[in-house]
Amino acid sequence: MADKTQRPGKVAVILNVSGMTLRNYIREFDQFLSPQAISKTGRRFTDRDVRTLQLATSILREGYTYDQVREQLANQPVEDEDIDDLPPYEESLTDDPPSSTLQVYEQFFKPVIAAKNETIRAKEEHIEELQKEVKWLQLPWYKKFFRDPPE
Repeated sequence: MADKTQRPGKVAVILNVSGMTLRNYIREFDQFLSPQAISKTGRRFTDRDVRTLQLATSILREGYTYDQVREQLANQPVEDEDIDDLPPYEESLTDDPPSSTLQVYEQFFKPVIAAKNETIRAKEEHIEELQKEVKWLQLPWYKKFFRDPPE
């Protein structure tokens, strides 16, 4: 597999972490990353760097500390075979959330949207009533004398 490099933003997306978290990981695991990745300017990550950070992230998510992760990375460095097993970046990233996620959002937001729409309708009716009242108040006094005020 040719060693292509990735920008920090894409690596953060691949790892499903924020940019700040990625910078923290770089600081914590710099001894396992390439010089390109730990550079202060123009950071670029090789496939090996990405795989190392993926491994570190998965270990951290299991509840281990940074020291324990460093120890595991030192005992089991990322090999070229591990890099070849990675799915291509474009295939591993999707813009569409799973349909089950969409269904959960839909179920959650449907009543919220319905309540907001009802509030909007009530406020529109109130505005119409106020507009009628304003029209009445703008009439000259002599026209109000023979008319009933709006209800």
